[in-house]
Amino acid sequence: MRRIHIVAAVLLALAATLFCLRRNQAVVTIPGAEVQFPYLNDMQWDAATRTLTRTGADPYGWVEVPVEASPLRRVTFEFGGEYAEAEGSFYMFQSPFDRERLNPSLVETQVTHRPGVVLVTAQLDNSKVLRIDLPDFLPQALELRRIVIETSFVSPWSWVFRLMVLSAAGAGLVFLWAVMRAQRRTSGGELPCAPAPAGPGGDRAVAVWFAMAAAVHLAALMLNWGSPYLAGHEFRQAQTALSAHFIQVEGNFSLAYPTPVLGKPWSVPFEFPLYQWTVVGLSNATGYPLVQSGRLASAGCLYLALGALWLLLGRIGLARPGRWIVLGLVLTCPLYAFYGRAFLIETMALMFALWFLHGFVAAVERRSLGWAAVAAVAGIGVGLVKVTTLIIFLVPTGVWTLWWLWGARSDRGAQARLVGWAAGVLAAPGAATLWWLHFADTTKAANGCAQGFRSGALMTWHFGIVDDRFNPACWQHYWTHVSQGILPPFALVPLVVAAVLAPYRLRAWALGALALFVATPVVFPRLYEAHDYYFMATAVLLLAAVGLMLAAAREYRRTRGAALAVLFALLLAQVSMYRSSYLPSQRETDNAGRKLAATLREITGPDDVLVITARDWNSAVPFYSRRRALMLRAGTDSEPVMIGRALDALKGERIGALVLGGNRPGNTALLLRMVQGYDFDERPVVQREDFAVYVPRLARAGVLARLGGEVDAAPRPETPAP
Repeated sequence: MRRIHIVAAVLLALAATLFCLRRNQAVVTIPGAEVQFPYLNDMQWDAATRTLTRTGADPYGWVEVPVEASPLRRVTFEFGGEYAEAEGSFYMFQSPFDRERLNPSLVETQVTHRPGVVLVTAQLDNSKVLRIDLPDFLPQALELRRIVIETSFVSPWSWVFRLMVLSAAGAGLVFLWAVMRAQRRTSGGELPCAPAPAGPGGDRAVAVWFAMAAAVHLAALMLNWGSPYLAGHEFRQAQTALSAHFIQVEGNFSLAYPTPVLGKPWSVPFEFPLYQWTVVGLSNATGYPLVQSGRLASAGCLYLALGALWLLLGRIGLARPGRWIVLGLVLTCPLYAFYGRAFLIETMALMFALWFLHGFVAAVERRSLGWAAVAAVAGIGVGLVKVTTLIIFLVPTGVWTLWWLWGARSDRGAQARLVGWAAGVLAAPGAATLWWLHFADTTKAANGCAQGFRSGALMTWHFGIVDDRFNPACWQHYWTHVSQGILPPFALVPLVVAAVLAPYRLRAWALGALALFVATPVVFPRLYEAHDYYFMATAVLLLAAVGLMLAAAREYRRTRGAALAVLFALLLAQVSMYRSSYLPSQRETDNAGRKLAATLREITGPDDVLVITARDWNSAVPFYSRRRALMLRAGTDSEPVMIGRALDALKGERIGALVLGGNRPGNTALLLRMVQGYDFDERPVVQREDFAVYVPRLARAGVLARLGGEVDAAPRPETPAP
């Protein structure tokens, strides 16, 4: 029997090794000499010297993508030489279709400078084609050294991927065969072997593994800690950071806190500002920069959440080594390593949710007023900070309550007391959440540009429609988020196998956690499809399910070695996943939005207001420039009355700059309004392909002097005369 488990462990280790190899294989590198451009416009390609040269005003080309590199997920062009921002911007376009010029869409491009090297990177969404635009005023030729393409991990055409699947499946079959063989030797359907203490050797192995997991987590957490760039869903991070900045600057700790991105009145509250207050308080008390204070607050909340998870695992009967296993899986999870330091409310919501759940269970089981107070406070916290997380964790409280009621089914008095305790604990969080939703909606109602963000208007976005729940594309996105950010696919094999060995109680808890993890995207399909960071609330459920099963397998002498082998294989695989999925973004220190913000900060004053039609209502530019803004969202061009009211609300404020996004149908009318009503100059001071910056007529000369003359001389779109 020992040999059977050795064979299974070897197969599983082989699957883990092949997983890492496939991760590397999913990166396709095209040397510069082998790059082919089937179509070029206003530029030339010399394959012999590997140089691209601009020959006209609109230089771009389509790159021939190798079959093994399609569909594309991420691409990096490595150029030799130097490049100045005044020469224009690099752009990349993508399309889900094979035909190259069929509806390509612009994607955000990042430029990184290293000595003698320029890296141009873009995150793609399973694109079939690739187009790159050179800077419009690039005077010199660029040496294209190579193109690095990251493609999909899942590839039936890759022999490494196929062998990995076969190895994992083989390990599962061998484990199952061993279990069935052992069960034939026992009577009464008991477990195949009696539990045995792990012994000091086993405990030491788990301790070593956990120490390695903690070290990996800390290394990932601290990487690029000092960067001011908000990597990872910058849109949402910048919104939270912008509120925190103006709370700090204005000393405004009111409930109607500032989020100056949709014009006046500046308050557009989404979540209760507890996280923002914590960050500002930490920054004020220590003098620590705001962004780093936000990261520290998020990391602190994550570690406090682990304390509640430790207590919850103990309450369901898991021994200490098993609890270290679950906590170690959380620490090595790429999602928690990356977003555990983000300027987001997610870790605070998770912290409150776990303490709420543990407090609820302890309060009702022990009839403890102290734990009832903990549950009430934590429940209020999670309901105010992120109501969707509260909804998720109300499910286990309901299941627990039903289980207690079933256990006391013969005693009506005990059932009444259980219901009373449960209702008493849940009353305060429910009331506080409803109060906050009403307050937030009332505050948003005062801002004409925020009507679409009231809770009633967001119901479809939050809960989706029936078709979303059965849409294969949505489930493909869920799987991508899980396989690239939470756990490698081969981890599901030990989950299934260990479920056969595990005691019924642990198996039930694991299946319950797994069921809640799968059900959550069904309730919030669009939120979980569009945002990987939403899994911060539920990834702990999947990790706990796997950890419970591995802890159960570790309790049996014949599967202890295999369980430890799986743990170390998971550590290796999750490090590989982090390097592939999140490390490139975490290494970035700059992007196009910060460059535009730097220009706006240079040409406007601290009290100036920006009017922006570019980048929808992304708060990144207002936050990086530290300016208040009226951002006119995409689709509002056909609402001139709303735009007029939003501009009228700015009376008394100084509008320092107008940023018009490229190809917005209402740009001409808006520019005319600014020229006639606010004495703006009709000529831009900065012109790019996707935006143009205009300033008041009297400020134009001073702005150009600061910028060292007109930044661009590109042909400008026709604008109306004043």
